[in-house]
Amino acid sequence: MGEDRIVGVDVSPAALRAARGRGIQAIRAQVETSLPFHSDSFATVVAAEIIEHVFDTQRLVDELARVLQPRGWLAITTPNLVALSGRAQLILGRSPQNIEFDASPGTSGHIRYFTFDTLERLLRRAGLVPLGRWTNVAHFSVLGSSELVGRWRPSLGHTLISLAEKPSAESSNAHRPGA
Repeated sequence: MGEDRIVGVDVSPAALRAARGRGIQAIRAQVETSLPFHSDSFATVVAAEIIEHVFDTQRLVDELARVLQPRGWLAITTPNLVALSGRAQLILGRSPQNIEFDASPGTSGHIRYFTFDTLERLLRRAGLVPLGRWTNVAHFSVLGSSELVGRWRPSLGHTLISLAEKPSAESSNAHRPGA
């Protein structure tokens, strides 16, 4: 795009108004279709807490990779299917709190669930190279939360944070990422 700017995409008119109020160029678009941007448009794409709401997750990641410039970064976040607090709930025979079984009022609309391995599989299939794994905190239910445990073992954390890079044309011809 040439210049540094922040562009936001959402379907919610309220979210778009709030973004515009913060000086963000807000564009109404459905992420499950083609994004309204040319290929190789962005140096960085952040997909925060959206992939879990999408039916065709591979199509979304492919589209995010398409709009990334070579050597550009995709940062993607999503709830962790196997977070420590969820594992504890399963051991007790209960469904983890972030797992939804219907679309009743008050639910978040999550329809897909991920681990780092499944998320990175989608990234690799889109031709991206995973660079790192992070999380925010590991929750211990009634015992509280720990950022230290999250740093020590990101796979236990509440949120998956994955960073991937789109290879340059030269490097992608030399190394084809596998699925």
